[in-house]
Order: sequence, then structure tokens, then C-alpha cells
Amino acid sequence: MIKTMDELKQVNRRWFKPKQLKFFHTEIESPLKDGYFITSDKTKGMPKKRYTVRKVREDGSIKTAGLFLEHDTKDVAHGAMNKLIEKDKLMEMF
Repeated sequence: MIKTMDELKQVNRRWFKPKQLKFFHTEIESPLKDGYFITSDKTKGMPKKRYTVRKVREDGSIKTAGLFLEHDTKDVAHGAMNKLIEKDKLMEMF
């Protein structure tokens, strides 16, 4: 399992290419925590950036956990991420 953002960047270089991040106006807003991290994105026509929780798969690929641009604030995104982590830990018990 990938445990740090540096490890993830080595495994999934394409996702973290500066051109890729710039095109989508993506910023990494949190460290990797139990397979999740938060990004902010601002698409054309948006007055402010919004936040997305990302899930890292075993192979290092990244998917959106929930909806893209789902959260208004970083704090709300952190709360959602923590709930997903709790849910994953409960599922591991069974």
C-alpha cells in the first residue's frame, strides 16, 4: 500500500505532471492519509475553488471519492475524507 504522497507521485507520475495539474487548476491540499487526499480545483467560470476527496487504489491509480468539486471548503472536505477513512476501517473488520 502506498503510504506517502512522495510514493504516490513516483507510482503515478502522469497524474501529478505540472501541465496536467495546471490544465485542471488542481492543487494538492492535504497529505496522503489512509489512502485518501484532498485536491482543490477551479474550473473556468467558477468564482472560487472547490474541493474533492481522492482515493488511491492499490495500483496507485487515483479516483474521485464522492463527486468532483463536491465540497465548498477544505474543512468540509477533510470531514468527508475522515468519514470515508472510518468507513473503510469498519469494512476491514468484516
